[in-house]
Amino acid sequence: MGDTILAEFLTRRHRSLLPSELSNIVGEVIFTNGGMVFSQINARILQTFLSYEIAGPIMRTLQKSNFFMSQIQPRLFRKTIRKIFSNRFQAKNPDAIESYINDLLAFNSGSDSYEKMQYFRDRSVLEYRWHDALKAFDLPVTLLWGDNDDVAPLRISHALQELNPNFKLEVMQNVGHFWMIEMPYMKLKNFFE
Repeated sequence: MGDTILAEFLTRRHRSLLPSELSNIVGEVIFTNGGMVFSQINARILQTFLSYEIAGPIMRTLQKSNFFMSQIQPRLFRKTIRKIFSNRFQAKNPDAIESYINDLLAFNSGSDSYEKMQYFRDRSVLEYRWHDALKAFDLPVTLLWGDNDDVAPLRISHALQELNPNFKLEVMQNVGHFWMIEMPYMKLKNFFE
């Protein structure tokens, strides 16, 4: 489950808004480089644009343009996705990254990708309700972060530790935002320990 979805789940648990059968299923939490501190995210130009309400109608109009969808959107998308991986991973796996990008671009022809990105604006609105729950959270929490994460930089994990000093931080060396792809064995190791 994504970190922001998990943060919302924990917020609803904290506010007693979950059905009783879901309230006690959490025993330990692992956050993996989430954007729960919106002010600390390194937003890309497109993400910043999408944080404005007017962005949706403009992007829907642009998506009807063959030139935009065939020339501009794929270039912007490729550039953004490449930056998510660490330099080390990019150098060692250029074909895997290209394949990943092509799969993402082919999904649903990219036709509704901008509407799905409204989550970015939602984060800026919801983060304070998440912070209240995270401050009060009393179960074990591990923060797994790549030291080369250019999207959700390491300073976000430190801000989360300021919210709740009981959060344990594990920094993974030489990996970026998609460390789950760069070092999948690390994710498995943390889930089974």
